[in-house]
Amino acid sequence: MNVYLIGYMGVGKTTIGKRLSRRLEYAYCDLDAQIELETKSSISALFAEKGEAAFRKIESEVLSNIPNNGTVISTGGGAPCHNDNLDFMLKAGIVVWLKMSPEMIVSRLLPGKAKRPLIAKLKDDELLDFVKAHLRKREPTYSRADISLDVNNMDSKKMDDLAHIVSIYSK
Repeated sequence: MNVYLIGYMGVGKTTIGKRLSRRLEYAYCDLDAQIELETKSSISALFAEKGEAAFRKIESEVLSNIPNNGTVISTGGGAPCHNDNLDFMLKAGIVVWLKMSPEMIVSRLLPGKAKRPLIAKLKDDELLDFVKAHLRKREPTYSRADISLDVNNMDSKKMDDLAHIVSIYSK
């Protein structure tokens, strides 16, 4: 059974995913990195050259081809919101929504904003309003997750709790 980490960009899905996979002794897969590996193109280049719709189709194909054999998968922020991906994840494993305040998200996104296609062209002072609006749109999808976890102040205790809860769900 796989564990799918969902949540907005910048909440720490990759970092938490790697730590969780070690705790659970699961394999780890970053969906965006897997897409880049399989397409031999960066996410930014895929967005620019093919458009979001084509990117989302590729994302769904790569997601559905990850073996369901005990892998923690960090998804892109929009992955659960497109092409029935969330339904697929809910059937294939445990879905964990990593929640964070918009203000904290913005503080984490600002340093690497240029590398993120959805926000690269926004002015810094537009980012908070954009994140808040985007979160409002995505929250109904994210809230369908099996588990939600506030990661504003993620620490080893929360990581232990998450690993414990996931191990109970997977039995």
